[in-house]
Amino acid sequence: MIKAQIKFNFNAPNVDLSNELLTVAEKLFIPEIQGNITSGKSIRGGRYDPLAPSTLRIRSKKGQGFTPLKATGILRKSIVSTRIANGARIFIEGQRGPIGDILQNEGVRTKSGRRRFNFFGINAKMERKALIFMREELKKRLRRGR
Repeated sequence: MIKAQIKFNFNAPNVDLSNELLTVAEKLFIPEIQGNITSGKSIRGGRYDPLAPSTLRIRSKKGQGFTPLKATGILRKSIVSTRIANGARIFIEGQRGPIGDILQNEGVRTKSGRRRFNFFGINAKMERKALIFMREELKKRLRRGR
Protein backbone atom coordinates (compact mmCIF):
# COMPACT_ATOMS: atom_id res chain seq x y z
CA MET A 1 0.00 0.00 0.00
CA ILE A 2 1.28 3.46 -0.78
CA LYS A 3 0.78 6.08 1.86
CA ALA A 4 2.10 9.41 2.99
CA GLN A 5 2.35 10.28 6.65
CA ILE A 6 2.31 13.83 7.91
CA LYS A 7 3.94 14.18 11.28
CA PHE A 8 4.90 17.32 13.10
CA ASN A 9 7.96 16.70 15.23
CA PHE A 10 7.16 19.37 17.76
CA ASN A 11 8.37 18.37 21.20
CA ALA A 12 5.93 20.05 23.54
CA PRO A 13 3.98 18.18 26.19
CA ASN A 14 0.21 18.09 25.86
CA VAL A 15 0.23 19.58 22.36
CA ASP A 16 -1.61 17.47 19.81
CA LEU A 17 -1.60 18.87 16.29
CA SER A 18 -3.36 15.93 14.63
CA ASN A 19 -6.48 18.00 13.85
CA GLU A 20 -4.42 20.64 12.08
CA LEU A 21 -2.39 18.00 10.22
CA LEU A 22 -5.59 16.24 9.17
CA THR A 23 -6.76 19.60 7.79
CA VAL A 24 -3.47 19.87 5.86
CA ALA A 25 -4.09 16.41 4.41
CA GLU A 26 -7.74 17.04 3.51
CA LYS A 27 -7.58 20.67 2.35
CA LEU A 28 -4.09 20.94 0.83
CA PHE A 29 -2.53 17.59 -0.04
CA ILE A 30 -5.42 15.44 -1.25
CA PRO A 31 -6.88 18.16 -3.55
CA GLU A 32 -3.39 18.71 -5.01
CA ILE A 33 -2.88 14.98 -5.68
CA GLN A 34 -6.38 14.68 -7.16
CA GLY A 35 -5.88 17.81 -9.27
CA ASN A 36 -2.64 16.41 -10.65
CA ILE A 37 -4.42 13.19 -11.63
CA THR A 38 -7.17 15.19 -13.34
CA SER A 39 -4.71 17.32 -15.28
CA GLY A 40 -2.28 14.47 -16.03
CA LYS A 41 0.63 15.98 -14.08
CA SER A 42 3.24 14.03 -12.15
CA ILE A 43 3.80 14.84 -8.48
CA ARG A 44 7.38 15.66 -9.49
CA GLY A 45 6.28 18.09 -12.19
CA GLY A 46 5.77 17.56 -15.88
CA ARG A 47 3.20 15.38 -17.56
CA TYR A 48 2.82 11.63 -17.67
CA ASP A 49 4.13 9.81 -20.71
CA PRO A 50 1.44 9.48 -23.38
CA LEU A 51 -0.64 6.33 -23.34
CA ALA A 52 0.19 3.55 -25.76
CA PRO A 53 -1.80 3.45 -29.02
CA SER A 54 -3.40 0.15 -27.98
CA THR A 55 -4.60 1.72 -24.71
CA LEU A 56 -5.95 4.74 -26.58
CA ARG A 57 -7.96 2.46 -28.90
CA ILE A 58 -9.49 0.60 -25.96
CA ARG A 59 -10.34 3.82 -24.14
CA SER A 60 -11.82 5.32 -27.27
CA LYS A 61 -14.17 2.35 -27.64
CA LYS A 62 -15.20 2.68 -23.99
CA GLY A 63 -15.53 6.48 -24.18
CA GLN A 64 -13.07 6.94 -21.31
CA GLY A 65 -10.87 9.77 -22.55
CA PHE A 66 -7.15 9.87 -23.10
CA THR A 67 -5.65 11.29 -19.89
CA PRO A 68 -3.62 8.70 -17.93
CA LEU A 69 -5.11 7.55 -14.59
CA LYS A 70 -8.45 9.13 -15.37
CA ALA A 71 -10.55 6.45 -17.11
CA THR A 72 -13.18 5.98 -14.39
CA GLY A 73 -12.19 8.47 -11.65
CA ILE A 74 -12.23 5.74 -9.00
CA LEU A 75 -8.52 6.04 -8.18
CA ARG A 76 -8.85 9.80 -7.72
CA LYS A 77 -11.84 9.40 -5.39
CA SER A 78 -10.09 6.66 -3.37
CA ILE A 79 -7.44 9.00 -1.95
CA VAL A 80 -8.40 9.60 1.67
CA SER A 81 -6.85 10.56 4.99
CA THR A 82 -7.11 9.53 8.60
CA ARG A 83 -5.85 10.90 11.87
CA ILE A 84 -2.90 9.17 13.55
CA ALA A 85 -1.00 10.02 16.74
CA ASN A 86 0.07 13.66 16.32
CA GLY A 87 -0.28 13.39 12.56
CA ALA A 88 -2.32 12.30 9.58
CA ARG A 89 -2.00 9.54 7.00
CA ILE A 90 -2.99 9.86 3.35
CA PHE A 91 -3.61 6.61 1.50
CA ILE A 92 -5.61 4.97 -1.25
CA GLU A 93 -8.50 3.01 0.19
CA GLY A 94 -10.25 -0.08 -1.04
CA GLN A 95 -9.53 -1.99 -4.23
CA ARG A 96 -7.61 0.89 -5.77
CA GLY A 97 -4.87 0.72 -3.10
CA PRO A 98 -2.96 -2.19 -4.68
CA ILE A 99 -3.56 -0.77 -8.17
CA GLY A 100 -2.18 2.60 -7.11
CA ASP A 101 0.86 0.87 -5.64
CA ILE A 102 1.56 -0.88 -8.94
CA LEU A 103 1.08 2.30 -10.99
CA GLN A 104 3.35 4.33 -8.70
CA ASN A 105 6.06 1.83 -7.79
CA GLU A 106 6.21 -1.15 -10.16
CA GLY A 107 4.77 0.51 -13.22
CA VAL A 108 2.83 -1.10 -16.02
CA ARG A 109 4.55 -3.26 -18.58
CA THR A 110 4.98 -1.75 -22.03
CA LYS A 111 6.87 -2.86 -25.12
CA SER A 112 9.75 -0.58 -24.14
CA GLY A 113 9.92 -1.52 -20.45
CA ARG A 114 7.87 -0.25 -17.52
CA ARG A 115 5.92 2.99 -17.28
CA ARG A 116 5.41 4.46 -13.83
CA PHE A 117 2.87 7.11 -12.96
CA ASN A 118 4.24 9.26 -10.14
CA PHE A 119 0.92 10.64 -8.99
CA PHE A 120 1.12 10.09 -5.23
CA GLY A 121 3.28 11.88 -2.68
CA ILE A 122 4.15 15.26 -1.26
CA ASN A 123 6.23 17.65 -3.33
CA ALA A 124 8.14 20.77 -2.27
CA LYS A 125 5.26 23.12 -3.22
CA MET A 126 2.83 21.15 -1.06
CA GLU A 127 5.31 21.10 1.81
CA ARG A 128 5.72 24.90 1.67
CA LYS A 129 1.94 25.39 1.77
CA ALA A 130 1.68 23.04 4.74
CA LEU A 131 4.42 24.83 6.65
CA ILE A 132 2.74 28.21 6.09
CA PHE A 133 -0.59 26.78 7.26
CA MET A 134 0.97 25.17 10.36
CA ARG A 135 2.88 28.34 11.26
CA GLU A 136 -0.40 30.29 11.19
CA GLU A 137 -2.20 27.63 13.24
CA LEU A 138 0.57 27.67 15.86
CA LYS A 139 0.37 31.47 16.06
CA LYS A 140 -3.39 31.21 16.64
CA ARG A 141 -2.89 28.63 19.39
CA LEU A 142 -0.23 30.71 21.10
CA ARG A 143 -2.49 33.79 21.03
CA ARG A 144 -5.29 31.73 22.59
CA GLY A 145 -2.89 30.32 25.19
CA ARG A 146 -3.32 26.63 24.21
